[in-house]
Amino acid sequence: MEQRRYSGNDVARLHAAAEGLLGELDLEKLLTRVVTAGSGLLRCRLAVLSVVDGHGRIERVIRAGDEGVEPAGPAPSGAEAIGDRVATDARGLVGGTQLHRDIRAGGEIHGVLSFIGPTAGRFTAEDLDVADAFAATAGIAWQNAVRHGQALRDARAATALNMLITPMISADDDEIFGVAARSAASIVPATFVSIVCPEGDGGLIVRGAVGRHANELLGVVYESEGTLAGRALASGLVAVAVGPHEFPTSSGALRLGHVAAIPLMDRGRALGVIHLGRDLRGPLFSHAELDSVTSFAAAAEVIGRVRERASWRAVDTAVAEERSRIARDLHDTVIQRLFVTGLGLQAIGSANPLVDDAIEVQTNQIDAAIGDLRAAVSELATGVASGAPRDVRDSVVQELADLAASAGTAPRVVFAVPPNRALPPAIVDDILAVVREGAANILRHARSRWSEVTIEVDDAAATVVLEDDGVGIRANARRSGISNLEERALRHGGTFEVRRREGGGTRVRWRVPLGSAPA
Repeated sequence: MEQRRYSGNDVARLHAAAEGLLGELDLEKLLTRVVTAGSGLLRCRLAVLSVVDGHGRIERVIRAGDEGVEPAGPAPSGAEAIGDRVATDARGLVGGTQLHRDIRAGGEIHGVLSFIGPTAGRFTAEDLDVADAFAATAGIAWQNAVRHGQALRDARAATALNMLITPMISADDDEIFGVAARSAASIVPATFVSIVCPEGDGGLIVRGAVGRHANELLGVVYESEGTLAGRALASGLVAVAVGPHEFPTSSGALRLGHVAAIPLMDRGRALGVIHLGRDLRGPLFSHAELDSVTSFAAAAEVIGRVRERASWRAVDTAVAEERSRIARDLHDTVIQRLFVTGLGLQAIGSANPLVDDAIEVQTNQIDAAIGDLRAAVSELATGVASGAPRDVRDSVVQELADLAASAGTAPRVVFAVPPNRALPPAIVDDILAVVREGAANILRHARSRWSEVTIEVDDAAATVVLEDDGVGIRANARRSGISNLEERALRHGGTFEVRRREGGGTRVRWRVPLGSAPA
């Protein structure tokens, strides 16, 4: 009978190895620990971990032990990694020099762990039992690390989106992409993050960059054809380069180990690409990391809207300047001439009693015209006629920009408003009051990590929702501000409610039907 290799002490080592795996939540460190601990536990010369991606392909290989040892046959790869070779009956491998065990979590194979060259010459049945137990434990630890990493990335992405919206409210076109690059860089570790945009006919330009080499990247212009960014822009899909990859800089080509290009899509069109780069010795970007940045890239719609708003502001500024010029001309030239003409007519009437009554009628008409012109001048100077509909988007964005300027932060804002939809001034004024009071309450009392304002307008109603993940509303909280917002809703025949939010925090909902604003 073959001598048993594992004693009670060996079982203790298996237990210690399992504890070491389950206590590690950093996936990269866990993968290294799996191969090193597995190599020592199975007393083999080499342990190889083949990491499998979501499509069953080998994504990368991690080795621990004697690099001079080579497998007797081909290492598992491609479909073979999750096919018959790994699923071979364990008893059929007893007495061999290699063991291949798959690491499963959540019903899926995450990797293949290979033990090669046992120091005792052959693997035993007890070795197979230990290998199975170790692989099962590794699967649990792997799943824990994946979930932990995803939770961290989700939190970073939420923070990044909030980082994105607040400064962008008042950012100009030159700053927008720098804000986006800094926000994306907070989600996953990278040597650098840059934003590349189309430039001219078939060209690309780096509009924003953070991290190492940022100064060498910013402002660089190069041809799109044959580049990773060009592929991502043309396809609207993530493009990845594995292995040595050159990226143009102002001082020459930058040599990297792994680069990913994630398109920034805004309503079906590509605004640009988020470039992520890691050094030659850095780990590959995982699918989970790329998914997190891809989700963040959906915020390109925010970038597009902010750029449009910047263009609108430029147009509005030009229009305002032209209005001001016309108003000055009307006041300084036309009104003065009419006034002088009226005085002249009055002088003629005083000298000619026969036409005095007729001249008085004409001077009254001139006075009325002067009054109309003064009203027109006032409207031109302010840019808004009394009672004219107003754009709720610009009004809310300006309100939050003022809040961010004074408080240093503001809730994220989400609009579900049809393009070019204006609302009666009374409704807009009340929406701004709700946003102002609600946002101020969040900043003063909520102690939240996340907050959001949603403005929704359809044919039936205008709705404002404020949410945060803070401490929640207190039972004895003062209701003066809340009562004011409730009165504003009731005045339009609407509704107002405040309640605790599922998962913690507060949810405020203010809704009024449209077409009911007071005249």
